[in-house]
Amino acid sequence: MTPPFFVEQPDIVTDRLLLRRLRPDDDEALFEYCSREVVAQNVLFPRHQTLADSQAFLAKIFDQQGIEFGVVWGIVWKETNKLIGTIGVH
Repeated sequence: MTPPFFVEQPDIVTDRLLLRRLRPDDDEALFEYCSREVVAQNVLFPRHQTLADSQAFLAKIFDQQGIEFGVVWGIVWKETNKLIGTIGVH
């Protein structure tokens, strides 16, 4: 069960970025950056080899939000409305 602290995850807005909950339709954008070697060198999860890897990663986040993963936001570049990364509190 998700602790009450994590039930209401707010969006965080800056001039250029939107930090928001991840969504299932983020899978392709997530794969685009998680499949890059330079990203894999700087994160705690293995490089995504297929779109299915990104979909499984999202499913695990959705299932474990607030428990194993803490809180994870998608980082969206407001100018293009494109997911460009993730950030979390663990």
